[in-house]
Amino acid sequence: MGCQCSQSIKKEEKENENNLLNDIQNGMNINEKPIKNIIKIRPHPKFELFSNQTTKTTSNSKNNNFHEIKNQFNNSFNNQQNILSFQLLQQLNIIRTKPLSYIDIINKYKDNIIKKNNKFYLKIKKYHNTLITLEKGEIAFNECIKKLYLQPSLNPIELNNKLKLDVNIPLNKENISIDYYTSLEFTEKIIDNKLKLLDDNFEIIGFHYDKSLNDPELSAVLQLIDDTGNEYSRRKNILNQKVKYVGISVVNLKDDVYCYYLLFACNK
Repeated sequence: MGCQCSQSIKKEEKENENNLLNDIQNGMNINEKPIKNIIKIRPHPKFELFSNQTTKTTSNSKNNNFHEIKNQFNNSFNNQQNILSFQLLQQLNIIRTKPLSYIDIINKYKDNIIKKNNKFYLKIKKYHNTLITLEKGEIAFNECIKKLYLQPSLNPIELNNKLKLDVNIPLNKENISIDYYTSLEFTEKIIDNKLKLLDDNFEIIGFHYDKSLNDPELSAVLQLIDDTGNEYSRRKNILNQKVKYVGISVVNLKDDVYCYYLLFACNK
């Protein structure tokens, strides 16, 4: 019989590609159809500042002033993204290194689950009582708590900017639905672009995203509980023993609605 090594490698690579595609398809936390008349989200002050600037000017001094304001805005927003990424990483590492300690945090959010018209929602009071849709509600929260009781402590993961996905969202995005930025078309594109530039030292383990609010702790809870009907793919990424690195991109989609994109990897 001939050597089957190359065939096995190709088969494994194909399986990895399929698993990554499944991660993309299952990455959605969208919790995205809350009761519309309850959502009262304030416009982001930074976007209000920038949108009020006049772009059509003839004076060089006015043009320079505009570009200066634009650069200040971009730098400020990039700094905010970095802070949110680091804060989310902190939450993920608490989950990995001290899983039992996260039970109290889950219980805190569990107290805010409500049921309306036979549907479950997580009510976020500090964001004007915004509702985030859930599938199973309290059952999913309790199941996650049981999982954490049995979960062994894992090594923390490191934030690696080489894995950070380039998510470019235009400032003027009124003509583009925010759903596009969590679509299969968009997520496949940003992952493909990253894989083309990534060196061979990384083995990609998984990808997912979370569309929620400007709150890393809330995002971490939603990812961990993963009450989305997607077979806990996001929880599996977070608690994967092989994971050593994560790239985190954070973008503001609309007002207080943010999306967190996570790409997990280890060394080859």
